[in-house]
Formats: sequence, C-alpha cells, structure tokens
Amino acid sequence: MRLSIFLGLLLSLMACANFEKATRPHAFFERVWTKDLDAPEYGEGNLAVALNSPLALAKQNLILVGNASGHMQAWQLASGKMQWQQTDQATQLTAPLLSPDAKLVIYGTAQGRVNARDVKSGELRYTINLGSPIIAPGKIDHGRIFFQLGNHQLMCLDALTGKILWSYKRAVPYFLTLQKAANPIVFDGKVLVGEADGTLVALRLEDGSLLWEAKLAVGGRFVDVDVNPYVVKGTVFAAATGGDLQKLDLKTGKMLARAEFSPAVTPLAWQGDRLAATRDGRLVVYADNLAIKRQATVTTQAITALAIWKAHAIVATDDGFIKAYDLKDFKLKGSFHLGHDYSTVLGDLAVTDKYLAVLSSRYHLYVFQ
Repeated sequence: MRLSIFLGLLLSLMACANFEKATRPHAFFERVWTKDLDAPEYGEGNLAVALNSPLALAKQNLILVGNASGHMQAWQLASGKMQWQQTDQATQLTAPLLSPDAKLVIYGTAQGRVNARDVKSGELRYTINLGSPIIAPGKIDHGRIFFQLGNHQLMCLDALTGKILWSYKRAVPYFLTLQKAANPIVFDGKVLVGEADGTLVALRLEDGSLLWEAKLAVGGRFVDVDVNPYVVKGTVFAAATGGDLQKLDLKTGKMLARAEFSPAVTPLAWQGDRLAATRDGRLVVYADNLAIKRQATVTTQAITALAIWKAHAIVATDDGFIKAYDLKDFKLKGSFHLGHDYSTVLGDLAVTDKYLAVLSSRYHLYVFQ
C-alpha cells in the first residue's frame, strides 16, 4: 500500500517537474499574465485551433482577442483584468482592427459577419453579413476596410459605417486552394491583393476595377498568396505559398527580380532593410534589390510567426516554442515553451514598445514584458 502511494507521489512530482521544465521561461521572456480562453477539452472530433491574433493597444491599455467560444474579449494589458466580453455566436473570429478614429474595434467571423464594437465598452455599433466566411484579418486604409472571403471575393467597406462600397471576385476552384489569404495593401490609388490561384492583382481604390494582374506561381494547386505584399519606392514585393519572394513594378505588375529565399511569413522593415523568416528555418536580412546582406539558420523547425520586439527577432516554431534572436548576430537570447509539443502560433504576434502578446493554437493567451 505504502509502495503504491509512494509511486503515485513520485509520478506526480515527475509530471510537475516536466511541466515546469516545459513552461519555465528564459529571462528574456518575463511573463506578466496568462489566460486560457475557454478552449474546450481536446478529444476525437473536437480540436479547437486558434487561427486568429490578438490586438494590443498601448494607449488604451487593452488587448483584444476572440476566444474559442465565439466571444470578443478585452483585457487590460498591464494587469490581465477583463474589461468587457461580448458574444458573437461564431466559431472563429478574425484578428480585430482599430477604426481610423480609434473608437471602434472591427473584426470578421467564420459565419461571414463583420462586427464593429465600441473599444471601451464592447457595445455593438454595426454589423453586416457578407455571406461567406471571412478568412483573413482585413486591412483598414483611407477610411475603408478590406476583407477577404472564403469564396475568393474581396469586399471594400466604409470603416465607420460598414456600408459596402464595392467588391471584386475571382473564379478559383475550391479544391485547388489552401483557403488562406494575405491582407491587401493600399498604395498610390491601388489596392494590391494576393489571390488563391497564386496571382497578385492591382485594383482601383475608388471602384475595385482591375488594373493589372501578375502570376507569382506556376503551379495550379495550393499556391495561395498568403504573405502580405508590401511596397517600397514604386515596387511591390509579394510571394505565393512555397515560392520565392518577387519584386514587381507597381504600375504594370512586371516582375523585376526574384529572391533566393521563400518567406514563411510577411517580411518586416528593420533599419532600412527587411527581415524575413524562411520556410527552411533561416532569418534573412536583405536589401530592396533582394540582395541578401546576412542570414543564419536558427531552427530546424517550421517558423509560423515573426515579430520584431526590443531589437530582437521573435519567432514562433511549430514545436511549441517562441524564441528571441539578437538582430545583430542572430544569437539565441531566450526561449519560452507554450506548454505542449503540439502548440504553435498560427496568427500574428502582437507587440507594443513594452509588451509582447502571443495567442497559441490552443487558445492560451500569453503577455510578456
């Protein structure tokens, strides 16, 4: 009897020790608070996976995020105290966006609705049904909000009222796509948007009419443009899934150059250059002509998210870690395990000057300082 009790206690202590080892952060990641966002118990046929991202607002001292039960939640950034929670009766909520007047938080649902709520109280200001799942967070620019839908339609709405201004739809067979989408960008009167057939299109901002299109991938299947395009000095940079980064003329869409790497996530601006995380585990600093200035292989795992915080590259990997690398020499400065080998980050990392917010695929929200 005593032996069985001893063995039971020993096993319990070992389990606790393993958990502590898995979740103990490096000194770089000082955890402020953590929340379990009502993720259901995992079981056969019941695997809730967080695909969305948090929005961190330093001025409002808030972090906004959708939970596993279809609620939009606002937490106080510094303390982790809930400020408000509102139900949307949805299975997935996109990352929230802040309206141009900073009074509304706007987001989409897997049921095709766009909801706008008061940032301070969570009260609903407007809602509109777009008729198809909203599969990307969206983009606010020039007082308009752009959403990509699951039926390969781009919707342009007035950000303050929700009024539909125009739409653009592309014919893409559903069995040829990953159902992923990049966020569009607006520049020089054009809306640049990546499509599920591996094409980058330029639309007129005023009415959504097609100006040009450029094929980024030669394959016909699973070539979604899921890396956000960006513009530098009259050129646009974009990539399709698994494809190399390309540089194109903003006026015509003609390809000007091709990089020797494939970005896993959207590259970030850093001290006049760009930082990319590649699909083969490299961090790459490159110039606007796509010439690589320096690079290093930092992981053998797939990189799923990238941010720059406190002069460090923060990456999430598919084995459940977030890691910090010094941008001067790419040396590892800290790591934190998300608590489970099958946890990862499938959305974006949210940063302010002081805080880093991470939503794991298991709906655990971590805030670090």
